[in-house]
Amino acid sequence: MSRDRRLVLAACYLTMLRIGDNSTAVMAALPAMTRDLGLGPA
Repeated sequence: MSRDRRLVLAACYLTMLRIGDNSTAVMAALPAMTRDLGLGPA
């Protein structure tokens, strides 16, 4: 595999890792945000 392909693969991998990490952080904070903002099911 060429060096350019490895760099593209590494960039894609790191991007997906960051997106997953960010989604996990939002999901973990969602109950506290809902409680603090006083939001209900509606």
